[in-house]
Amino acid sequence: MPNPSMKKSKLSTKFILLFTAVLTGIFAVMLAAVYISVSVSLHGYVYDSVLSYHDDVDDSVVAVIDEVAYAYARMTDEDNAGTLDDLRSGNSYAVRTEALRTLAALAQTDTFADIGWRDEGGYISVNGYIAPSEEAFAAAQENSNRVTLGEYRDGCHALIIYMDNGITLSKGCFVFFLPETAISYCLSSMDSGSGYSYIIGTDGYIFSHGDKDYVGRLYYYGNLYDLDGGADMRVTDMDGERKIIVVSPMQTAQERYGFDFFLVSILDYDYYYGTFTVLSWVLTGIMIAIFVAGVVVAIVRAKKISRPIAELHADVERTIRTGRKGDLKFSGNDELFRLEEKYDEMITHIFELMQKSREDAETQRKLELDALQMQINPHFLYNTLDAVSWMAKLKGEPEIENLTLNLAKFFRLSLHKGDKFITVGEELELTWHYLEIDKVRFPDKVKVHFETDESLVNYKVLKLILQPVAENAVKYAFEEKSGNLVIRTMLSGGDIVFEVEDDGCGFDMSGGIVSSKKKSDLGGFGLKNVDERIKLEYGEDYGLSVRSAPGQGTKVTIRIQKRI
Repeated sequence: MPNPSMKKSKLSTKFILLFTAVLTGIFAVMLAAVYISVSVSLHGYVYDSVLSYHDDVDDSVVAVIDEVAYAYARMTDEDNAGTLDDLRSGNSYAVRTEALRTLAALAQTDTFADIGWRDEGGYISVNGYIAPSEEAFAAAQENSNRVTLGEYRDGCHALIIYMDNGITLSKGCFVFFLPETAISYCLSSMDSGSGYSYIIGTDGYIFSHGDKDYVGRLYYYGNLYDLDGGADMRVTDMDGERKIIVVSPMQTAQERYGFDFFLVSILDYDYYYGTFTVLSWVLTGIMIAIFVAGVVVAIVRAKKISRPIAELHADVERTIRTGRKGDLKFSGNDELFRLEEKYDEMITHIFELMQKSREDAETQRKLELDALQMQINPHFLYNTLDAVSWMAKLKGEPEIENLTLNLAKFFRLSLHKGDKFITVGEELELTWHYLEIDKVRFPDKVKVHFETDESLVNYKVLKLILQPVAENAVKYAFEEKSGNLVIRTMLSGGDIVFEVEDDGCGFDMSGGIVSSKKKSDLGGFGLKNVDERIKLEYGEDYGLSVRSAPGQGTKVTIRIQKRI
């Protein structure tokens, strides 16, 4: 017999595991929710802050480049048409140089390190800076009167504008040498401890960078980020350190000057997320502490819950062992108390079912004894009938011969080697022999018709369930008149159904299937007897149903389970 304490220990362990699993799930979800919410909020804050910084840098850089456009506008004013004409290649070097110096003074800015001019007559400059490449001048000529980016050299960006207007006959390129510091100054507003930023073109050209060794060079960035036109933020490792990379297009520079520039910020991950990491560890520690406290409470609570369940289990074992309900009671009105009440009801119902089972077994035994009483010494009986049949045949008495043959076959089928079951065909044959015997006693009183589904004749059926019903009909339906009796065999809803229908006198159904007098007259083989035998064998869903009324005949339906 299992030890109840072992059962209780196992049950409490299951409760503890269950509570622990639930607590683990809850705290994991809570921690994940806190982590995700803080992470998303911080991510959004960092992203928005850096993009706002990028917008400021974009505006600042454009403002610097605007100085080139403003200077060009002042230099090419209509009032300066004569000076602009002096720039033509046909004039002497001195005239051209003086004209350039005069126009450079009109620029009214100290932003530029030098201003140069280049046309068919060659290149001249105020301070002697080296001219950009021919490719840069060619690109500027294709984009006349607009700022075009040239090379970076000697710490300056060459910004070129090809002049072709109706103010002067001079045509050529003004070159404005913009110091790189004027651009990189726009990037200096970022806290140096948080990281650095630089401006890069989609071809990898570094336009501005805190480290001047990078400026004017091509830089491969494909392993770090994409310049696909949209803003982006990602976290990656650079040189063994965790970095945040934010990339966004310089919209204003692109729209105003067609410069396909992007602003890239390389930020220190710990600078922004260090506080969040500490907060995460603090939250994790708090969650673990709460979790441990919850596990302790779960252990105490699990033992408290499992104890009465174990006691109930022990009471169930005592009931099984002794066959009597124990006296275990729970106080209160909780689920365990209601469980104990239902347990009492269940035990009572089980005992009732056991008693009913014993009564049903006794009833079946009596019915089988009644059936055996109809077959006392059948071998002697049907052997005697065979002898009578032969004597009738020798004496020339066909009616006696037919009567004895039917009676002998009736008893042979009834005996059927002591089997409880016969086939549907044999049950029909047995009934037919009985009706043939009855014809001898009451000729022309009842006309019998069989309507049989031949596909059912080989299925098994409980013996002597159709013949008693047919006997009952012949005996009581036609006491005052002759009539018709129809016996049908069919398949209905997957079950085998016999119907015995007569047009006899009928009877009042208020007294049940049949009256006790008729049951007695049939020697225990009335309709109620057949119904009980069928229910005992096939279940409560099967049996007899009767429809009858005085003067309207009777229809008895027998439903049994289809069996091979």
